Amino acid sequence: MPETQKLLELIEKFVVEHGGDLGGQTRHIDDALQLFDGRVTLRARIEETGSSEVKTVHAHVLTTLHEYEDEVLDACLFGTGDDLEGPARGLHDLDHLRSRSDQVVHG
Repeated sequence: MPETQKLLELIEKFVVEHGGDLGGQTRHIDDALQLFDGRVTLRARIEETGSSEVKTVHAHVLTTLHEYEDEVLDACLFGTGDDLEGPARGLHDLDHLRSRSDQVVHG
């Protein structure tokens, strides 16, 4: 399975586990993941990080917001670990991400 597909599956897992106000159906379409009853589509891109003693992951998750004229948001994920789960786990704390985005927009 391609690394990008693994990343999208991890994101889907974390969204489903979170539940609450993040309801709606999810589905995989080709190289994308649709969330929230199709209102959002995610695509992932894994970047080369070069060689180093510490294993690193650098990825971008492109989020298309269909209710906002298909605006695209680019989230950069960077972390260390043997696989994608460590860096992707940062997405699991969505309240933290939401508060950080409010700081960027309003700060």
